[in-house]
Amino acid sequence: MDTTVGILSILEGDVLNEANRLWKLFETEYGSVGVQSFDYPNVTFQVGKCQDVARLANAIPALVRPLQPFEIIVDGLVRFESYEKAIFLRVQLTEELRRIHKIVSQLLGQYCENLIDYYLPEKWIPHITVAMTDLTPEQFKRAMHDLRDYCPYYRQTLSNLTLVRVLETGRIEIVMSVALMTAVSGDEND
Repeated sequence: MDTTVGILSILEGDVLNEANRLWKLFETEYGSVGVQSFDYPNVTFQVGKCQDVARLANAIPALVRPLQPFEIIVDGLVRFESYEKAIFLRVQLTEELRRIHKIVSQLLGQYCENLIDYYLPEKWIPHITVAMTDLTPEQFKRAMHDLRDYCPYYRQTLSNLTLVRVLETGRIEIVMSVALMTAVSGDEND
């Protein structure tokens, strides 16, 4: 049976705190909890259907080994209207993010089928979702109006790649999370 899986980076630091604050705001002010099917705000790189999650998980350490922690730059609150109404923190698409995304997409392409179209490299818009799927059109419009002057800006280093799977209940669980290590150069005895 195919399992929906994704590879993402769980947020850290100030941007994690802000995403959690926004999740709570959308829950209390607009009744939106759809994004909370996963307990960890994140930047998702790719999603697909996988028959052998264990085989994919075994390939991830080799993928991660050459990668180092990377910076994300959050610079706005925007929306998707075409797929599912969603409100998100915009993440700038840097060359480093583009490179990591390509590596992740290639790996998932080897082990998964039916990669999600809007996460393909030529269409991917890096983002941190703060509300989705359960906003009525009125709530969506009111939230965007209420937050029209909100201009977040964060620079944050992320240091993990995390494999998740979607359960039959719709909840998302972590299969594994691998820390990205900073490269060490030189001799420790110097």
